Amino acid sequence: MNLATKRFSPAQILSLLILIAGAAVVLVPLLWTFFTSLKTPAEVFKDNFFPEKWLWSNYSDAVQAIPFFNFLLNTLTILVPVLIGTVFSSALCAYGFARFRF
Repeated sequence: MNLATKRFSPAQILSLLILIAGAAVVLVPLLWTFFTSLKTPAEVFKDNFFPEKWLWSNYSDAVQAIPFFNFLLNTLTILVPVLIGTVFSSALCAYGFARFRF
Protein backbone atom coordinates (compact mmCIF):
# COMPACT_ATOMS: atom_id res chain seq x y z
CA MET A 1 0.00 0.00 0.00
CA ASN A 2 1.29 3.43 -0.91
CA LEU A 3 1.68 5.96 1.94
CA ALA A 4 0.03 8.64 -0.17
CA THR A 5 -3.17 6.58 -0.40
CA LYS A 6 -3.07 5.10 3.12
CA ARG A 7 -5.65 6.41 5.58
CA PHE A 8 -4.38 7.22 9.06
CA SER A 9 -6.68 6.97 12.04
CA PRO A 10 -7.01 9.93 14.41
CA ALA A 11 -5.20 7.92 17.10
CA GLN A 12 -2.24 7.35 14.76
CA ILE A 13 -2.11 11.03 13.84
CA LEU A 14 -2.25 12.02 17.51
CA SER A 15 0.52 9.58 18.42
CA LEU A 16 2.69 10.89 15.57
CA LEU A 17 2.16 14.47 16.74
CA ILE A 18 3.09 13.49 20.29
CA LEU A 19 6.25 11.77 19.01
CA ILE A 20 7.20 14.80 16.91
CA ALA A 21 6.67 17.09 19.91
CA GLY A 22 8.79 14.79 22.08
CA ALA A 23 11.55 14.74 19.46
CA ALA A 24 11.50 18.55 19.37
CA VAL A 25 11.75 18.70 23.17
CA VAL A 26 14.88 16.54 22.99
CA LEU A 27 16.51 18.00 19.86
CA VAL A 28 16.05 21.75 20.38
CA PRO A 29 18.27 21.94 23.51
CA LEU A 30 20.92 19.82 21.78
CA LEU A 31 20.91 22.10 18.74
CA TRP A 32 20.94 25.18 20.97
CA THR A 33 24.01 23.83 22.79
CA PHE A 34 25.78 23.02 19.53
CA PHE A 35 25.11 26.42 17.97
CA THR A 36 26.07 28.19 21.20
CA SER A 37 29.41 26.38 21.19
CA LEU A 38 30.20 28.03 17.84
CA LYS A 39 29.42 31.61 18.97
CA THR A 40 31.73 34.35 20.17
CA PRO A 41 31.56 35.17 23.91
CA ALA A 42 29.67 38.38 23.13
CA GLU A 43 27.09 36.52 21.05
CA VAL A 44 26.27 33.91 23.69
CA PHE A 45 23.80 36.11 25.55
CA LYS A 46 22.18 37.60 22.47
CA ASP A 47 18.74 36.40 21.48
CA ASN A 48 19.69 34.59 18.26
CA PHE A 49 19.64 30.87 17.58
CA PHE A 50 22.34 30.74 14.92
CA PRO A 51 25.78 32.31 15.38
CA GLU A 52 26.58 35.37 13.32
CA LYS A 53 30.18 34.21 12.96
CA TRP A 54 30.84 30.47 13.12
CA LEU A 55 33.93 29.92 15.28
CA TRP A 56 35.04 26.33 14.80
CA SER A 57 38.25 27.30 16.61
CA ASN A 58 36.29 27.25 19.90
CA TYR A 59 36.77 23.48 19.95
CA SER A 60 40.55 23.60 19.59
CA ASP A 61 40.68 26.40 22.19
CA ALA A 62 38.71 24.25 24.63
CA VAL A 63 41.01 21.25 24.08
CA GLN A 64 44.07 23.42 24.70
CA ALA A 65 42.62 25.20 27.75
CA ILE A 66 42.41 22.02 29.84
CA PRO A 67 44.36 18.75 29.86
CA PHE A 68 41.70 17.20 27.60
CA PHE A 69 43.57 14.04 26.61
CA ASN A 70 44.45 13.31 30.23
CA PHE A 71 40.76 13.60 31.11
CA LEU A 72 39.89 11.39 28.14
CA LEU A 73 42.36 8.72 29.28
CA ASN A 74 40.89 8.81 32.80
CA THR A 75 37.39 8.40 31.38
CA LEU A 76 38.40 5.50 29.13
CA THR A 77 40.22 3.82 32.04
CA ILE A 78 36.90 3.60 33.87
CA LEU A 79 34.59 3.18 30.88
CA VAL A 80 36.24 0.25 29.07
CA PRO A 81 36.33 -2.25 31.99
CA VAL A 82 32.81 -1.27 33.08
CA LEU A 83 31.53 -1.70 29.51
CA ILE A 84 33.15 -5.11 29.12
CA GLY A 85 31.86 -6.24 32.53
CA THR A 86 28.34 -5.03 31.79
CA VAL A 87 28.17 -6.75 28.41
CA PHE A 88 29.58 -9.98 29.84
CA SER A 89 27.27 -10.08 32.87
CA SER A 90 24.26 -9.12 30.74
CA ALA A 91 25.04 -11.97 28.35
CA LEU A 92 25.20 -14.41 31.29
CA CYS A 93 21.89 -13.16 32.64
CA ALA A 94 20.28 -13.31 29.20
CA TYR A 95 21.44 -16.90 28.78
CA GLY A 96 19.95 -17.80 32.15
CA PHE A 97 16.62 -16.16 31.31
CA ALA A 98 16.56 -17.89 27.93
CA ARG A 99 17.02 -21.32 29.52
CA PHE A 100 14.82 -20.81 32.58
CA ARG A 101 11.20 -21.92 32.14
CA PHE A 102 8.75 -19.64 33.93
